[in-house]
Amino acid sequence: MVWQTMLSTFERTLLHAHRCKFTQYILFFLALKDPQRCCSSFVTCLMSHLRDPRHPAITRSASAAYLASFLARCAPAPTELIVDTLQKLAAASAEYVASVPQQGRTFGRSSSSSNSLVLLQTAGSSSNGVSDANQRHQAFYATVQALLYILCYHMLPLLGPPQQQQDSHKQRLAAVVADLVRKQVLPLLAHPLAPLSVCQET
Repeated sequence: MVWQTMLSTFERTLLHAHRCKFTQYILFFLALKDPQRCCSSFVTCLMSHLRDPRHPAITRSASAAYLASFLARCAPAPTELIVDTLQKLAAASAEYVASVPQQGRTFGRSSSSSNSLVLLQTAGSSSNGVSDANQRHQAFYATVQALLYILCYHMLPLLGPPQQQQDSHKQRLAAVVADLVRKQVLPLLAHPLAPLSVCQET
């Protein structure tokens, strides 16, 4: 009952509050009471907002940021939930880039690297064009940043040294993560939308 009330309050109010950084830790604390149920319901809520194009881009981006922060820092979050969310974030990102037309001029920090290109589909000055492109693809960039943020915290523990991967379930999850990075994450980073040129460094 307490969890559902807090989750509803978060969804209705806190998610839309500007620079509300610390209230999320109340949810972390409450999730300790029932990690399986609470973590899953919170992630489902955030993914729903992130994937819904009817929501403003700023709300979708905030959902991605909360999702990344929660799964990166909430120790009792089930490993299966983390891997499943990584797969969904990668799939959503891949689905988005597949929908973006490849024609149009490009602009970037350096024309020699595909990782520094930002796809522009509208005319105008370079600075305005980059800003417009960043805003237009805001939810995509937030999704990729969430994906990378969670991987920063969990990739090494999930893969683990070979001697610690004797359990078949851990081996399966490690294989899923390795395959995800190789086949989905790396191609995303090389896409002309250049998420690494937009994602925050910290």
